[in-house]
Amino acid sequence: MRVRTASPEPASTAAPPQTHGKWHPDESNRPEIDDAPVFTPTEEEFKDAIGYITSIRPQVEKYGICRIVPPSSWRPPCPLKEKSFWKCTEFNTRVQQVDKLQNREPKKKETQPRVQKKRKRRKKLRFGMSQKRRSADSADQEEKFGFQSGSDFTLEEFQKYADMFKEQYFGMKGSDEISLFEIKQHKEMWRPSVEEIEGEYWRIVVCPDDEVEVDYGADLDTAIFSSGFPKSSLSDGNKQDPYGLSCWNLNNLRRQPRSVLSFETEDISGVVVPWLYVGMCFSSFCWHVEDHFLYSLNYMHFGEQKVWYGVPGENAVKLEDAMRRNLPRLFEEQPDLLHELVSYPLLF
Repeated sequence: MRVRTASPEPASTAAPPQTHGKWHPDESNRPEIDDAPVFTPTEEEFKDAIGYITSIRPQVEKYGICRIVPPSSWRPPCPLKEKSFWKCTEFNTRVQQVDKLQNREPKKKETQPRVQKKRKRRKKLRFGMSQKRRSADSADQEEKFGFQSGSDFTLEEFQKYADMFKEQYFGMKGSDEISLFEIKQHKEMWRPSVEEIEGEYWRIVVCPDDEVEVDYGADLDTAIFSSGFPKSSLSDGNKQDPYGLSCWNLNNLRRQPRSVLSFETEDISGVVVPWLYVGMCFSSFCWHVEDHFLYSLNYMHFGEQKVWYGVPGENAVKLEDAMRRNLPRLFEEQPDLLHELVSYPLLF
């Protein structure tokens, strides 16, 4: 099943960097699958997150995924957009080889060192953005988990960079030196639809003929990096902070009386403490089973639309059988692949 999510904030625009991928609109490979249901709770229904999720569960179970659109009055502030944080705080990224998401050999089968593979990386020195690499020790540690360390960005830098990549890939091609005036004129004329981008993404995954790499800021611990939601403590007694104490604020799930997380006393990263994800066009997250088979709740704070794919629980065995059948060598190396969120994001 497929569901498309959108943030309440519009995306920004910027000039493109150099990229070597080429859009093939005539070879679109958008999958023909059902769209998941979309729910629009009333103001009253929205007051109880756990209660509302429980009420829609019978309808959602046969899809495995859904979208909940908050009432128009619910517009929580995003601390990440504060100028001091937006411009100054850095996060690290992973490099994702989109053309190898499905056509990747197991790590033990790779004999050619990664550093010798002369892939056509996009130049990050253009437009005043420096390429800041992580330490060698940190990069080596990430290699052990199956992905390659990328550059460090501030949110401001990453948004500009993501817009640059998208415009270069889907917009004007040819010369690397395109004037800002030309870019603005071109963007006003036309932009690819979400369906066109999705079709191109799956073309790259299934039938790659270009080397396409993107960056992805994944698994950012909000206890360390910061949260997209305001944080409040019940002990503060600040009843004037409806968003900091909201039941839909992902920092507050353990506070909900009917939540199983209310019995957990430890701050488990990624379960009790939310993770933050900063993606760009073609960024991907792996097929996986949620920790302890819990629900996964995600909120889009700002940016472009995002496409999710889900499989209903009743078809879990079929999904695993299909993956084992199509990717046998990967499961030989890592039998619990679907339970490993840190493994290389393998899609099919």
